[in-house]
Amino acid sequence: MWFDLGNSLNAPGSEVMLAGPSDAGLADRGMCTAICLLQLTTNLILHRDRKFTALIVAESLTQLTNEIKDAFVAAQDELTELAERMQREQV
Repeated sequence: MWFDLGNSLNAPGSEVMLAGPSDAGLADRGMCTAICLLQLTTNLILHRDRKFTALIVAESLTQLTNEIKDAFVAAQDELTELAERMQREQV
């Protein structure tokens, strides 16, 4: 698996390296982190307390994780659109 963080903002064939922070390529990592934290937290909550309240908290965390994943996808789509627009303007 190969990821080229941030370099999607450069023109194709460009030898320029990214200098500084970038949000490009972080959607997958962000979504995986959110899912991992959800699974870990849900297991800790439900390990000893299987009451209805704990199930409600677990479901709330699941909904929050889904919102986080949607936000990462939206940010990645916006960044991809910006990169494509910048590349069209450079050509």
